[in-house]
Amino acid sequence: VPPVIEPFNFPGDGLVEGTRTRVVCGVSHGDPPLSIAWLKDGAPVPLQDGGGEDPSAAVATAAAAATFGNGGGSSGDGSVVITTLDPYSSLLSIPRLTRHHTGRYTCQAQNPAAQVRYTAALLVKGKWCTLRDKFPTDPSFPAEVISSPRQSHTTHTKKYTLPTFVQQFGRVDHVIRDTG
Repeated sequence: VPPVIEPFNFPGDGLVEGTRTRVVCGVSHGDPPLSIAWLKDGAPVPLQDGGGEDPSAAVATAAAAATFGNGGGSSGDGSVVITTLDPYSSLLSIPRLTRHHTGRYTCQAQNPAAQVRYTAALLVKGKWCTLRDKFPTDPSFPAEVISSPRQSHTTHTKKYTLPTFVQQFGRVDHVIRDTG
């Protein structure tokens, strides 16, 4: 009997950088022996380099719990943790989301009968920041922030006086000093 993966999802409107998330890949049907692997954007999820082994060639499977890094930082900073819950389920946990975690996460279950996959998209949005943090300048001058929201094809222009909080989706496209 081929494996059947129970559907899982991340929030459709995305998650904010610095928060955490987790999903469980559960296999509800399928004959043993069964293996479960996680992929990100179609490639095997790399294990944290433990020395000797090429991290890009390693695959996180349900055979053992694993921790791997995604996009730099120190150990435990922005890393992903995979934990085997039982022979039929695997937990993918990201304790501190960064924009590098954005992507399509796939659970792959395999037994002698078949290999099946289930994929869910994760969107990580930028966290709140002050313009002064990103652009150290005189706090008294008004700045014009031009950003292009993903849902719109038009460009919106708004005036802010520093420090003003803006939600930053990846980056601020332009900051222009008001000369008038």
